[in-house]
Amino acid sequence: MNKIFVNLIMTAALITPSSAIVTANESMPVGGFDNGEVIRFEVDFDGSQMEDGAPLIGLFDNDEYTVPETGLYSYGGDYGYRYFKNTNDDGKAEQRSDLYERLHDACIEIATSNSDFYSSEMYEQQFGNNVSFAFIDRHPEMFIPYDGLGYLEAQDVYSTFRNDHPEFYWLPSVFAYVDSSAYNMHYVMLYVSDTYNEASERAAADEVIGSTVEEWLGDVETAKPESTYEAVRLVHDLIIDEVDYGEDDNGNPLRTEYAHSIVGVFDDNEETDVVCEGYAKAFQLLLNALDIDNIYVTGLGDGGNGIWGGHAWNMVKLDDGEYYNFDVTWDDAGGDRDPRYDYFAVGEDFFENHIINTPDGTYERIPENIAPNYEPAFLYELPDVPEYDFELSTPVRTVPPVETSDPSVTDDPFEVTMECELSEDQDTGAATVEVTFDKMPESAVAYVAGYDSQGILIGVEILNITSEQMSIPVITDGVDFFKIFAWSADGGELNRPVAEENALELGADTDVAEGVVPSVSPEAL
Repeated sequence: MNKIFVNLIMTAALITPSSAIVTANESMPVGGFDNGEVIRFEVDFDGSQMEDGAPLIGLFDNDEYTVPETGLYSYGGDYGYRYFKNTNDDGKAEQRSDLYERLHDACIEIATSNSDFYSSEMYEQQFGNNVSFAFIDRHPEMFIPYDGLGYLEAQDVYSTFRNDHPEFYWLPSVFAYVDSSAYNMHYVMLYVSDTYNEASERAAADEVIGSTVEEWLGDVETAKPESTYEAVRLVHDLIIDEVDYGEDDNGNPLRTEYAHSIVGVFDDNEETDVVCEGYAKAFQLLLNALDIDNIYVTGLGDGGNGIWGGHAWNMVKLDDGEYYNFDVTWDDAGGDRDPRYDYFAVGEDFFENHIINTPDGTYERIPENIAPNYEPAFLYELPDVPEYDFELSTPVRTVPPVETSDPSVTDDPFEVTMECELSEDQDTGAATVEVTFDKMPESAVAYVAGYDSQGILIGVEILNITSEQMSIPVITDGVDFFKIFAWSADGGELNRPVAEENALELGADTDVAEGVVPSVSPEAL
């Protein structure tokens, strides 16, 4: 990896990239997304296919495991899980979230175990397409029970779990299940990819991948990004600097296992490139590690030749509290060329050549030509994105310093008093801050700044003060408290607070609490 770029990136990050969608006849890679497959196993109660009743591997004998608090296996996401917990239209929220939790427990057990595990090849060798009741009973680690769900619903949970957790790189896309209504037996069957069924192979891969991830996180920390936007750009560029889009000798997307996972990005091997899944999952994992809200997205992409193919990308919540679209794959110009930013922090225009899957298991819209063998799949509901692309002029995540020598802040007497109240419409959920002055301030601006519990700025609403009472719409998502600033303007420059109570603080657990006069003008935000 080119380490020089890390030292230069912070200067480059201050330049607003163009987010205009590429509309030329440039071919973009699609078709590399792995839809996976579904395998149903039949139940054989006599166990006759097991020689002497002995399985090939004794799973987790005398093994103990703990849930990692740090490192690679702590970098999973939970967007899909929260969607299942909070969506109960059919009354099955509990069943879906319960299966998801069981899958996570089982995968953590595999990840932290020093035991070998069954691969698809080994299982086929021993059982074919049957599974004995004796084997299920003996190895509950492989068979995750589910109740109250059909197998298609269980498949949705399995695919969502994989979407949330790129760290389980050895978990195959194939959905294997046992569903015998006659015997009331319903299981998701777990096995690992053939490459990593041995514990020693997983441990070796974990060490390399985990070391690379921590090194890259260190690079981001060293660069000291001053906003979420800048941190995301660093991650975007690190990935593009490391890999190229992977194609076989015939120009088709790579079908290798590493190309569809984080392995091809983090294995410290220049010969292993990735397809869209690898780009998007590596991007997702690094943002998870940085505690940046993001979502892994699947659907279709237009390769530029009128043929839509399976594709994966991401959505990320930036400094203004809104989600934007990112396609790291399409921003990779290949070779040693600099990253593009055509698909970086893009609003609605992104969907001119991207189509998402939906919770109904359909495409959001149907294009004329879809490449063979691509069927729509379940995808959790996604948040809306703005019509516009994100710009660096959006307030960054910062907090005014405690003291300042800013000459624009004067010691002149305060002119007016200000009162504020936060209200929310119970029907629509729309929130507003009501600001009232005892008299009309002249040439003044009101700033309503929303912060999270750590004092990080989420967003700012700015309005000229035009009356003694104003209603300012605000976004409450992710906001723990607001501060309301009122500043007078002289010759177009903000120069001093206009109210003794400036700034006022409104929090979820407080009424109106007096704040402190901000130490710098709101322009510093």
